[in-house]
Amino acid sequence: MLAKCENIRDAVKSLIAGFWITFSVCSVGVHGQEGNGCGHTVLGTESGTLASQNYPGTYPSNTWCKWRLRVPEGRTLRLLFGDFDIESSPGCSNGSLVITDKNGKSSLGPVCGKLDASQKNVTFKSNEVTISFKSGPHRSGRGFLLSYATDQYPDLISCLQRGSHFSSQYLSVYCPAGCKNVTGDVWGNSEQGYRDTSVLCKSAVHAGVASDSLGGRVAVNRGRSLYTAMSPPLPMESSQKWDHYLRRSCFSAKNATTS
Repeated sequence: MLAKCENIRDAVKSLIAGFWITFSVCSVGVHGQEGNGCGHTVLGTESGTLASQNYPGTYPSNTWCKWRLRVPEGRTLRLLFGDFDIESSPGCSNGSLVITDKNGKSSLGPVCGKLDASQKNVTFKSNEVTISFKSGPHRSGRGFLLSYATDQYPDLISCLQRGSHFSSQYLSVYCPAGCKNVTGDVWGNSEQGYRDTSVLCKSAVHAGVASDSLGGRVAVNRGRSLYTAMSPPLPMESSQKWDHYLRRSCFSAKNATTS
């Protein structure tokens, strides 16, 4: 499938200083999945996001799902687990996740239980992998949330990461496709900015500067501002009044068009 990238400047006005976000995105195609245990899934040629069924609730018993991730020839895959919580059992008999390469050889797993920080960021030398998840007769755990991108984007972040997770005033990160419907708070709006506890990538979609089907690079400036009799940083478009100091974010973007 042909992917076309364009940059068109479209600044979103803000009343305050805060996050400034720039996107450079490409159109993406959709690949297949199979099984009765698949959760939220957006799979594209440059990036995507997938999860076990019911995530972040408990996944059902005796289900399975397979996702095939494939990026263009000449590129390789980078995977990032935003969350991983599969019931621990001997030999992972009560549920597991396995990642295989295009030849069917196991690259990771079976794995269950929890992953430490070093295990959540995985790179492959291949442009294609298959992710297989199965649950057993018992169920205990949230399952998993996983995002991926090509090796062009080593600064890939999870849909769950918030502005407050970063200490730097300025950062540059890559948001994967598919974050809009992942559980996470969006506190604020594009006019007055977004609270620092909002999830970054979902906030960018909410502000109207990114399409959920497109991934994008994001440049962020973080700062504090004083608000008097302004809309509070509540989900979506609340109109209550307040006076307070808060770390907030606002957006300026280069939107992408596709054909």
